[in-house]
Amino acid sequence: MDCSRAKVWVFPPKLDEVVAPDHEVRFVAEFVEGLDMAKLGLAVAPAAEGRPSYPPRVLLACWVYGFMSRVRSNRKIERACREWAPFMWLSGMTHPDHNTLWRFYQDNRQAIRSVFKESVAVAQRLGLVDMVEHAVDGSKIKARAAVKRSYDKAELEEMASKIDEQIEELEKQNKAEEAEGRSGHLPKALARAEVLKEKVKKARQEMEESGQKVVNLTDGQARFMKVSDGYQLGYNGQAVVEGQNGIVVAQDVVDAVNDVGQLSPMLKQTKENLGENAEQTVADAGYFSGANIAACEKGQIGVVIPEPQSQRGEKGPDWAYHKSQFAYEPQADTYRCPQGKDLLFLGTSTERGQGVRVYRCRECGVCPVRGECTADAGGRMVKQYWYDQAVAAHREKMKGDTARALSKLRKTIVEPVFGIIKEQLDGRRFLLRGLENVRAEWALLCTAHNLRKIVRAVWSGRAQVGLAAVG
Repeated sequence: MDCSRAKVWVFPPKLDEVVAPDHEVRFVAEFVEGLDMAKLGLAVAPAAEGRPSYPPRVLLACWVYGFMSRVRSNRKIERACREWAPFMWLSGMTHPDHNTLWRFYQDNRQAIRSVFKESVAVAQRLGLVDMVEHAVDGSKIKARAAVKRSYDKAELEEMASKIDEQIEELEKQNKAEEAEGRSGHLPKALARAEVLKEKVKKARQEMEESGQKVVNLTDGQARFMKVSDGYQLGYNGQAVVEGQNGIVVAQDVVDAVNDVGQLSPMLKQTKENLGENAEQTVADAGYFSGANIAACEKGQIGVVIPEPQSQRGEKGPDWAYHKSQFAYEPQADTYRCPQGKDLLFLGTSTERGQGVRVYRCRECGVCPVRGECTADAGGRMVKQYWYDQAVAAHREKMKGDTARALSKLRKTIVEPVFGIIKEQLDGRRFLLRGLENVRAEWALLCTAHNLRKIVRAVWSGRAQVGLAAVG
């Protein structure tokens, strides 16, 4: 076999010959060609003067395919457009530079996030979105921030004091040099100190407003979050995944350290993207709250969410006298304890803007199990919340075999998606700083995941309709 690198072609190859007919980059091109640029807000008018601007479809396609192939930075995409055959084919050998790619990304972050919804729509048209079971979960993604630049309140106050002293000293030196007719590096040093002072001031304000104990100066919006091996500075990536093909149907990034407040937003986005929610959406105990359960019941959204072990208490010594063991008597408006004593209505209070009815037992003084039931000197008290009825119904639902089976199925639906994004798409760490930037990154990662799933389904014939549905 002649392996000489000095071969000469009689007829030069065509650009279309450099990638295989079934290469996924061709699917990306079809996908982007089918997008309504104006609807996405990407209809960029060409420059009236200077060099011709790059078509937004080309730049968007480069970013989408870059995320599909672990090429996530503007400089790496620039290099790929000069060296990698798929990128050369995709860009038509136009070689956009890193500045052009970065400006496009920065100017169109919101539009890029909207591309994710288009990937969901394509999957739905191809019959790849199942509406029986969905699973929602969150995963902690590392921030691009130096942990050593994280400070608590006392450290920020000390830093602010030192910066003020430094600025005062620099101003004295600068005035002295100006008086002598000299000028040096001091104005630049002053400017840097002023910038740092403003950054520290902003960090202190964010700390006061958010209640966080530590803040990072390289990415003030990132949070310290608990992970399996300790804590890391990062963000909370959310995803709703359908159960048949692993398509992400809703996604977001938040700076909340837990998931409890994300159920309603994710279910709402799922309905916006698909037109309806699944028959059952499964979540882990991190999403459980009475308010969430009641909201889903009111919206007629089927959910399967186990209670946290601390609330269930089946294996704990206090389960026999857990609130769930007190039977409410609607006609008498009383609760009856496991010992057969009545808890009478005491009055109402307000918690988080909602009315709470309070009931107390007056016979605890002679009860033989008082020590197991309550330590309250006034007797056992039970609070009735507006969502108690919904929680009780959900608790009964979770005792059924169907709910238990679905709950076990959750991890097989959503957790592999996070594994693919982190391992195969290099999504363990965000490359940019700030919540809005990482939201665009996460949307592109989820879009890339979806397109990889879709292209394999199309090429393998598993999709219900052909490639024409992509556009």
